[in-house]
Amino acid sequence: LRQSEEMYRLLVTNVDQGFCRIEVLYNENGKATDYRFYEINRVFEAMTGLKDVVGKRMREFVPDIEDWWPETYG
Repeated sequence: LRQSEEMYRLLVTNVDQGFCRIEVLYNENGKATDYRFYEINRVFEAMTGLKDVVGKRMREFVPDIEDWWPETYG
């Protein structure tokens, strides 16, 4: 398990593509309204300009983000 986790970490850290792992958040009607970042890599930071986002919601950084984004991810 440790070896598998280390391989995953190396892949996410060193891949030359932007990567993020998120949790989609839904309102009481089941509509996707936001998402929380659980993991990002340095390329994602460089591509988006978003820094220190792990554990935070997208709308904390871009309050007026189009509804399309969480709806698409959801």
